[in-house]
Amino acid sequence: MASVAAEFPVVTSKTATVNPWLIATTVTLATFMELLDTAIANVSLPHIAGGLATSSQ
Repeated sequence: MASVAAEFPVVTSKTATVNPWLIATTVTLATFMELLDTAIANVSLPHIAGGLATSSQ
C-alpha cells in the first residue's frame, strides 16, 4: 500500500479552483437559449404549415 501512495502524490499547491457562479451562469444561459429557440419554432409552425398548404389537424 505504501507504493501506491508514492506513485500518485497529491498535489496541494496551486490546484485549479472552479468558480461556481461561472458554471451557474453558463447553465442558465444555455437553458434560456434552448427555451428561446423552442418558443421561436412554436410561433413559426403555423406560418410554415400555411406555406405548405396543410392544416393543423
